[in-house]
Amino acid sequence: MRRRLSRAPVALAAALVTAALSSAACAGSDAGEAPVPEEIHGFPLAEVKTGEDAAAVLERMHGKQVAPEQNWVATYGPEEMSTTLYVSRYESAETATSELARMAAGVDGEGTGFGHHAQFKVAGLAVHSVFGRGQIHYFYAKDRDLVWLGMVPMLARVGVAQLLNVPPDSIPPFGAPATAPAEATPSGS
Repeated sequence: MRRRLSRAPVALAAALVTAALSSAACAGSDAGEAPVPEEIHGFPLAEVKTGEDAAAVLERMHGKQVAPEQNWVATYGPEEMSTTLYVSRYESAETATSELARMAAGVDGEGTGFGHHAQFKVAGLAVHSVFGRGQIHYFYAKDRDLVWLGMVPMLARVGVAQLLNVPPDSIPPFGAPATAPAEATPSGS
């Protein structure tokens, strides 16, 4: 008499392996640290592209190859409040900072679709902001990561404050004079 084995343990094992692989893909190669949060200002992570898929998105946007080896493109929230977080990880903090300077100079050019470029300092970082495509965009280099957040105007300050781990009032209102508030330090420090 043949005994029929349940497939439930196999299905459970497959689900656990899939979940582990998904977590590893989101975490990147650095000590398990995920470069994209599970939520931004209450909007859950809807999709994250990594590797070649993320590099392809960045290259389409720029019309040329700009992506380093490691990249993440994460989307959050409903379409009408869509938030996108782009993270590119470079070999060194110096390279990320140099790419930030190049990006900041590039957004000021004609035909970029961005305007009202401002820069301020928060948590020891130079943070840039621009307006374009109906969103406020913040970008900065932190360690080896070059980070760009595009978010609807009414939520953008809170979103970037969350990423930087600082109180929202340490982020100057968009369009405010370039006199940023006194150096803010990360929350919990």
